[in-house]
Amino acid sequence: TLMPCFYLGARYLLQRQFDAEEAIEIIARERVTHTMMVPAQIIAVLNAPNFSPEKLSSLEMILSLGAPLYQEYKDRLNSLLPDRFYELYGLTEGFWTILDKTQSLRKSGSVGAPPAFYEMRIVREDGSDAPPGEVGEIVGRGPSLMGGYYGRPDLTVQAIRDGWLFTGDLGHTDSEGYLYLVDR
Repeated sequence: TLMPCFYLGARYLLQRQFDAEEAIEIIARERVTHTMMVPAQIIAVLNAPNFSPEKLSSLEMILSLGAPLYQEYKDRLNSLLPDRFYELYGLTEGFWTILDKTQSLRKSGSVGAPPAFYEMRIVREDGSDAPPGEVGEIVGRGPSLMGGYYGRPDLTVQAIRDGWLFTGDLGHTDSEGYLYLVDR
């Protein structure tokens, strides 16, 4: 998360320990444009006594990552701070999807679709591909896929099969290829 800031010459602000009220004041005072938070932090900000959309008006992007944000909070965020919400689903091993602000209302229950050069499948227990709407294991691949777990070929063989990362997470897609996370 630091590298894009450095590449762009941006300023990176980090609290020693997250405090929702302080985060709101920092965003307002420093005119922060982009923030990344886990769902618990977003919920804390929305419920903070000093929350006001005006204090967060400088934000161009609010990225939720780490776990799905409950629908009621997505709806509240999109209502109070429209056209700013992004949601990322991803694994350190190198697969991810993104729901951007242009789709956050239309596909609000989704965690997005893979970006360019990434592919995703939903796989049944028997190894066949599941059709849209059917729950199965989320499997993906793309240019940032890891080569393997360091010193653990046994884990690598379980996780990467025929170039696909088997995430262990469950989900389904819709007819447009957007992912809906069911269980992690």
